[in-house]
Amino acid sequence: MTPTPNRPESSDRTRTEDRMNMLSHELRTPLAIIAGYADLLQDEAGEDLGHLTEPIRTAVERMQHVVDSLLAYEASRTEATITPLAPRVEGSRIPLDHLVGRTMQKVQRRHPDAHAHIAMQLEHSVSLPTDVADALSTALEHVLDNAVKFSHQHIHVSSSSDEHDITLTVRDDGPGLPEKSIAIFSPFQQGTSGLDREQGGLGMGLFLAKRSLKQVAGSIQLSGNEGGTGATATIRIPVPVQPALRRVA
Repeated sequence: MTPTPNRPESSDRTRTEDRMNMLSHELRTPLAIIAGYADLLQDEAGEDLGHLTEPIRTAVERMQHVVDSLLAYEASRTEATITPLAPRVEGSRIPLDHLVGRTMQKVQRRHPDAHAHIAMQLEHSVSLPTDVADALSTALEHVLDNAVKFSHQHIHVSSSSDEHDITLTVRDDGPGLPEKSIAIFSPFQQGTSGLDREQGGLGMGLFLAKRSLKQVAGSIQLSGNEGGTGATATIRIPVPVQPALRRVA
């Protein structure tokens, strides 16, 4: 019997997956415990002490977002290419305005002290298959997270569609694009660096947004607004959904 040749790439991938599973367990478990006890404290103390438990919940949500980002980045390091979503028989669809509203609320819960007002102007007739909606929601969450952190007063989310694409635009009034040239879609890239910077984060939002959109043949572009104030993120996904992007149940 001929011995099976060694496959170092497969072995490395397996070790990486084991490492990710261990990291996920070690980080998510204590976060779940903290969140659970915060809920118990809220129930026991009542609304009078809600101002003490709410910051705990907010901190847990932020940490969970960091953990999710780190695990997604670690997973991307073992992928030679982005794998499109597997074929699937299309089932339920999610309205675009519901998807954006749900994602916006999730981001706002992580940033309760943010002052920017988010206005939406969306096409109510547009809906997406669940797989495409999930990928878009992930990308939009990272884009909105950046916008909420850096905007001063206003964020505007709008959509449009034609026979080829659905376009989602997020426009903010923050500091805009950095003056120096940086690879904004690369991981761990921020306009400012160091622990004394005003806004936190890992600088992976745009990298993970682009990665998620590639799964559904989508794209994202970032441009500065006229006048040098703020930035606009433009997300495009193909429509109608291609059969290759549907997944078998």
